[in-house]
Amino acid sequence: MRQTILQYIRRCLLPCVLFILSATVAHAHESSTAYLNLSPSATDTDDKDSYRAQYELSLRDLAVLVDIDPNQDKSVSWAEVTAQKNLIQQLITAQVGLKADGKACRITDFAPLALNTRGGFNYLYTDFAVDCQAPISLLDYEVLAGVDAN
Repeated sequence: MRQTILQYIRRCLLPCVLFILSATVAHAHESSTAYLNLSPSATDTDDKDSYRAQYELSLRDLAVLVDIDPNQDKSVSWAEVTAQKNLIQQLITAQVGLKADGKACRITDFAPLALNTRGGFNYLYTDFAVDCQAPISLLDYEVLAGVDAN
């Protein structure tokens, strides 16, 4: 009888416990997610392609890149986030690479920062203009490169 109980634990109960533990670990860290939506701008001309971009980055990911809690009280206020506006814009300009025919597009005209919620998570939202010499052909997104493998 004792051997039967041990066999039951090895065959049924132990795999179930391991599965539950692995599911908890996998859920502990959400994958990094950002959203970028590009729309052709109404000001397109024959020699230039213009777009309006809407960009969202989770505040959790932003906190890895920019010190949005300088007083270290583990409570991030909107004033603390907006105080880093210039650094956030520099980050986007440097790490969201858009190209057209091998030439870099220019990111300009940032709108004020805003907050959006998706799936229970807070996201920093901004929109900006993108000016290119041709239609966009390449996106090189490097915002969390080397920081978060997800």
